[in-house]
Amino acid sequence: MTLYDPDSWALLQENLCKIIPTMVRLRHTKNPNGTPHALLFDTQGARGLSASQVSEGTLLVLGLLAALYAADRPSVILLDDLDRGLHPRAQRDLIELLRGLLVTNPDLQIVATTHSPYLLDCIEPHEVRMTYLRDDGSTACDSLTNHPEFEKWKNEMDSGEMWSLFGEEWVAKAGVAG
Repeated sequence: MTLYDPDSWALLQENLCKIIPTMVRLRHTKNPNGTPHALLFDTQGARGLSASQVSEGTLLVLGLLAALYAADRPSVILLDDLDRGLHPRAQRDLIELLRGLLVTNPDLQIVATTHSPYLLDCIEPHEVRMTYLRDDGSTACDSLTNHPEFEKWKNEMDSGEMWSLFGEEWVAKAGVAG
């Protein structure tokens, strides 16, 4: 990407720095022929860190951004535990970035899971699907907006607060088998 699509590389770095505020820039060591070799991370207070020296959240965001800014970007992105390794503020910033990409790339679809009520607070209730593993091994799934108390609480709580209050058990009775 550095060599063949410098504009995407610049966007990737800019957005990585927005989500991981201690990140200053990414750079490469170079092979004798001038091609990039190892990726290095410059952060506030430390320069030239290798991938093994930065956080898991930083690496996961970098991998996601690399996929999203790649020339052959997939049209469907599946993300398990989107909040993994990220500070709640970084979770919000990541959701904001993803929303912007969805606006500018209408062919892109993102399906993500989370266990973070902080992240869910950034998601509209109609976008949230709750799941519940039944005793027989089947999975029930339903929209948060279908909770029996949703209308009562929709103007009082965000999605994460509703999830914390409601839990998932109600989905087993109301939800569609998966």
